Amino acid sequence: MIRIIQNSNILNNNVEDNSIIFSSSLKLKKNFINKDVIVITPVSYLSKLVKNKYNKNIIDNTSNYIFMLKSYTKVKDKLTKYMDIKDLSFINDLISTYSFYKENKLNDNDKIRALKLIYDEYEKLLNDNNFITKYQLYELSLNIIDDIKYQNIYFDNITKLNMYEINFINKLKVYKNVYLYANTINNLSLIKDLNKITDTKYTVTTNNDVNHLFDINIENLFSNTKIVSCNDLYEEVKYVSNEIRKDINHGLNFKDILVISSDTNRYENYFKLLFNFPYREKNKTGALTKNFLNIFYKIIKGDFSSSTFISLIKLGLLNIDDKSINELDNYVYMWSLEDTPFYQEFKFNPSGKRDFLEHDYKKLNKLNDIKFSIINPIRYFISNIVGVDNTSEILKNFFIYMDEEGIASKLYLKDNDGYNNLIDLLEKINDCIKECDINTIFEIIYNNFKICEKEVKLIDEVNILNLKDYRSDDYKKVYFIGVTEKSIFTKYKYPTLISKNDISNILLDLINKNRDLEKNQLSNVFLNSDITITYHKLDDSMSKVSFSPLLKKFKNKSESFIFNVNKKEVVDTNLTIKKEIAEKLYGNTLTLSPSSLEMFSKCKYSYFLNYGLRLNIKEKLDFDNREVGTFIHYILENCFNNKVDYDNVNELVDKYVDLYFKTNLRDLNETLKYVIGKLKESTIILINNLLDELSSSKFNVLSNEFKIKDISSVIDLDNGKIIITGIVDRIDYYIDENNFYYRVIDYKTGVKKFRLDDVLIGLNMQMIIYLMAIYNSNISDKNIIPTGFLYHPALVHYKKEANKIKKEESIDSLKDSLKANGIINSNYLSLYDLDLIGKYLDVTSRGNINDDKVLSTNEFNTIFKYIKELLKKEGNSILSGEIYINPIKDGKNDSCKYCKFSSICNFDENKNKPRRYKSIKNREALSKMEGEDSGMD
Repeated sequence: MIRIIQNSNILNNNVEDNSIIFSSSLKLKKNFINKDVIVITPVSYLSKLVKNKYNKNIIDNTSNYIFMLKSYTKVKDKLTKYMDIKDLSFINDLISTYSFYKENKLNDNDKIRALKLIYDEYEKLLNDNNFITKYQLYELSLNIIDDIKYQNIYFDNITKLNMYEINFINKLKVYKNVYLYANTINNLSLIKDLNKITDTKYTVTTNNDVNHLFDINIENLFSNTKIVSCNDLYEEVKYVSNEIRKDINHGLNFKDILVISSDTNRYENYFKLLFNFPYREKNKTGALTKNFLNIFYKIIKGDFSSSTFISLIKLGLLNIDDKSINELDNYVYMWSLEDTPFYQEFKFNPSGKRDFLEHDYKKLNKLNDIKFSIINPIRYFISNIVGVDNTSEILKNFFIYMDEEGIASKLYLKDNDGYNNLIDLLEKINDCIKECDINTIFEIIYNNFKICEKEVKLIDEVNILNLKDYRSDDYKKVYFIGVTEKSIFTKYKYPTLISKNDISNILLDLINKNRDLEKNQLSNVFLNSDITITYHKLDDSMSKVSFSPLLKKFKNKSESFIFNVNKKEVVDTNLTIKKEIAEKLYGNTLTLSPSSLEMFSKCKYSYFLNYGLRLNIKEKLDFDNREVGTFIHYILENCFNNKVDYDNVNELVDKYVDLYFKTNLRDLNETLKYVIGKLKESTIILINNLLDELSSSKFNVLSNEFKIKDISSVIDLDNGKIIITGIVDRIDYYIDENNFYYRVIDYKTGVKKFRLDDVLIGLNMQMIIYLMAIYNSNISDKNIIPTGFLYHPALVHYKKEANKIKKEESIDSLKDSLKANGIINSNYLSLYDLDLIGKYLDVTSRGNINDDKVLSTNEFNTIFKYIKELLKKEGNSILSGEIYINPIKDGKNDSCKYCKFSSICNFDENKNKPRRYKSIKNREALSKMEGEDSGMD
């Protein structure tokens, strides 16, 4: 006897004792826990009976792959199609096509005949090894109906049937009482399949609105349904999150609420970010093990690039500490070695500098030692398995490698499920294949190791389901999200190896069956009494999407949701850390360079991230503007250290250009050779101009690349001290009987104009700090007199028109662009040839000394006093724990423009007010230094 009950829940009817319910519903299990009723899936139940009678097991995924591979390998020489497949991912295509091949009648062509040969061999191989597929399971089950001890058989929530299931039900009903709960709403294809079951009694309950949902002329259904449009996925989940909180406040339990989508995976990260309440979450395990296997497989296939090995190291599975991992990663990135074989010896300087110091050699040797400690065990493993086709031998060597390198124990601790799955997988490979090479073994591992998903079920939680997994259930509130034209009613997808030509005679039925199943799933969602539908206008790739045409059917309360688009959120930027923490981060002695002080003045939070937390920012050593500066500084330093003059300038420039690139081991391509040629030409012009400027004054070069730490410049703080460090590009001097006159020179490849109003707020202090440090030192036993500081252009900037004139005229036209900029001491202008000073220094206006660009000795002392107090203030702020997010953004300065940490603080000047300062002339700035007004807006 068989009875088919359409569109009704099994819980709404009496289930007799001595019954079995074929279902996967946990809810049904709970309802029948105290009755003589079992709830189990048909495959699970029938496989036990078949196992007992025929000693045959349902094949698992790994064994399935292996047997399909063996089947293909055995018959491929007989095939007229698919005989030359090299990529073993084809085995997955064979597996995914098998179900369609079994369930449908296909055309006769080369492809289908090839598939028949493969699948016949596959089924024979399974039979020889006592394995069966679900199709063989149903065929064998026709012979074991007497072994089913229950008299009443219930099938729950049927939405589709294949011919094997129909044949089984037709025979089952002869001996048992069969009840089929079929969900046929908007599913004509299922009704056709049900009609293939003979001698049935029908009970039909339905909802007319739902049945008419997909009729073309039916509109304005479901007036209780609300539709909400959102900008993107983030706003969509934010809206749902807000609504669920309201639902809970109105008395619902979390378990009363369902969130459903055609694909919940794309929303997972948004759920984690925005759902701060219990919801059904899938915990994924095995990712670490899978990543290790994927990377190791790349190495086995011959990818020995440094980037691949760095990826392996960064998994944290090798016996290497985090500091060493970081150093290796930085080294490869810094020197652009990603594509270089990892087995090649490292030769570059780990510090990124041109000159090796003793500790650089030690660090380089350490990196090479670590590198070879990684490479050598892999080399040993590969040497032991080359040419070997014994599966057990290869797997034994692989496990020995993992064990000796500590990988096995770390995977066991960090990814226990993944590790256990790997061991199970290796055992199955060993059991099923006796002869196999390393590449095939890892291809099998690669295609069969799966990341596991575990659901931790709570008593009260929001349910989250994919549409295909939805079952009619008693939800009080449903949120159907992502209802766009891309996600609902997609085109029919052909099985992997099947095309339209293979199924033309049944194509329409297949398309209808697929469409009916989707309609059925949607209809059952819409049966819920309180449903909110949401859709987004931008997908994850920021492409525009439209809502599903299905939504036109609803008479709905439509509203838009835009989260915080126009609302300003002012966040607390006055951040601080405890003094004790500041002391642990910085100590009581601050060793500060002018550049680090300037960073603190620009933004205290940026300084904290860089010098407090020491966040690692990886940077490549490209021949960019920064290295151009380093390169030119190197040439200038060595040329002036070796008494450059007009006669030897070309020779010395050539010498030190070659030495620079020899020291840095940099390969010179044609583009770089051209750039260097232009820089050499520019530097020769520059040095000649520097020699001209020196000859027009009484100064001589005292020192190049002078280290400020050598003169011990210390400033006392309230609870500590500052030690000033830094390097002065050049110090010039002149002495007479009683006095030591000096000036400091800084070479700038970019455009740098000194402004005293910058110093008021702690910027542009480098040259004044250097000048002050030397002034307070014992560099000479005579009276030490500061005569100024100058920024000297270190790069010739050619104008377009210079290409049209002779070289000599071009050089003369560049003199203005090579003028040094800065401040000089008005009390000692006699040190310069006043007739020529304006030719080399930007201190004149209309032939006269510009009063705004010269200062007296007393005025220099005023600046020194101001700088010293400013340094004390900034040093005390650092040690007191101030880490304010306080960037400067005005017409002259933008602290955030080149900041490496902007993605961390997310400062938004539309929401938080930045610091802004007025531009004032040097004399006005000096006046403020003499008083109390800092000039801050």
